[in-house]
Amino acid sequence: MVYEYVILQLSTFVVPATLLAILALALNLQWGQTGLFNAGVAAFAGVGAYFFGMLVTGSFAIPDLYWFHWGPSEPWGIVAAAFGAMVFAGVLGAIVAVPTLRLRADYLAIATLALAEIVRLILKNERGLTGGDQTLAFIPRPLDGLVPRGWSADGVFMLFAVGLMLGLLLLMEFLTRSPWGRALKAVREDEEAATALGKNAFVLKIGAFSMGCAFMGMYGALLASFQGVIVPDQFAPFTTFIAYVVVILGGSGNPRGVVLGAYVFSLFGWTTQQLRAYLPEGFALRIDFVNQIVIGVLLVVVILWRPDGIMPETRFVPRTASAWRRLRLRPPPFPFQWYGLAVAWFAFSGVGATLLAVGIHSRAAFGTPALGAAVFGIAFVVALVAAVTALGFTFGQGWVRRFGPAVALIDVAVMLVLLLQPSDPTVSDFVLLRLFAALGVLYVFVRAGVLRVPVPWARARGSAPGGGP
Repeated sequence: MVYEYVILQLSTFVVPATLLAILALALNLQWGQTGLFNAGVAAFAGVGAYFFGMLVTGSFAIPDLYWFHWGPSEPWGIVAAAFGAMVFAGVLGAIVAVPTLRLRADYLAIATLALAEIVRLILKNERGLTGGDQTLAFIPRPLDGLVPRGWSADGVFMLFAVGLMLGLLLLMEFLTRSPWGRALKAVREDEEAATALGKNAFVLKIGAFSMGCAFMGMYGALLASFQGVIVPDQFAPFTTFIAYVVVILGGSGNPRGVVLGAYVFSLFGWTTQQLRAYLPEGFALRIDFVNQIVIGVLLVVVILWRPDGIMPETRFVPRTASAWRRLRLRPPPFPFQWYGLAVAWFAFSGVGATLLAVGIHSRAAFGTPALGAAVFGIAFVVALVAAVTALGFTFGQGWVRRFGPAVALIDVAVMLVLLLQPSDPTVSDFVLLRLFAALGVLYVFVRAGVLRVPVPWARARGSAPGGGP
């Protein structure tokens, strides 16, 4: 069915992007908030993944291959194993950080880089413990006994991963605004000044580094559970490079920007994979290298255009007297119902892009006129741009004021064209809902004063009914 295919395609983008956001949030706590350069992100993610895999493959262990595995595979056992992986990665991070953080920051980078290579070689050569190059397989998911594998299991895991990521984002936002988070920023900006003010910089750095490593271990556990199989080469130094690219792209020190950067970065890889089927064979084999070149160029452009990332860090966080007010996030500058319209526009645009990708696939398989293919292709691009614009509006980006109204108007025009195309009634209803969402966002832009609509019957203030002074 179409919806099964939609969920499968959506999970191939949302789940990796969400897991990458979790990894980037962990690195942002270390580097963005505290200024600790961790060159061994892949090591802590790999330790978490393999520790989790060893704990949950006890009932599936093959004696000749996995001789050192234990643990149940029930849901509660899987949750306990994930928590154990986080604790193990956090303790390992503390063990590495204690002897190196008292020295210059360069030594922490050297130590973590060496640890990454040591961990990768151990995972690759200890075949009786990790499976080595023969992979560590049969890793279950939390609800394997209740939800069968396939589109339903991917959909459930997608919701589970997004929920964890949002919970971690709220935690990071709270920590950023807490006294502990402000102390971390003080250590990042000037460690000597923070020490002179009575802050224990060493303890603060140990806490931030250990907590970040623990969340990296959680990323590894989620990755292993989603894939069901892991290999040591997944945790090569390139994983560390990707994490830093995401943090720099989104905005170092801003948790919301880091999450946005993870989804923007993942969008490039997912789009290139979708385009692979429509490219010539010689170019399709090189599309992954082209994707890396495009990401490199994008990173250079972002550094030159916005050195602080897409969503720069807020340099000043006001302190409130009430603990409850410190717990609450800052209220948005717009009413909540406006944000509801933006979220609806994002959801309908994202699902619409997936449905259009399905339509393009089916038309490529069965043949279609050039005009119909062009309409679907333009609609697909507009849906992606609308989703990004809606996400930028939700996160309060200034560029939405300049480009948002134009994107919404183009989206409305494309939806009107799609309504005239012959399609399934369900698809037509969905297009109609997306049209209403785009019109609602246009209403928001008008109310916010971004899009000024002249009203012929409006009189100037202070003019007389007859038109005189």
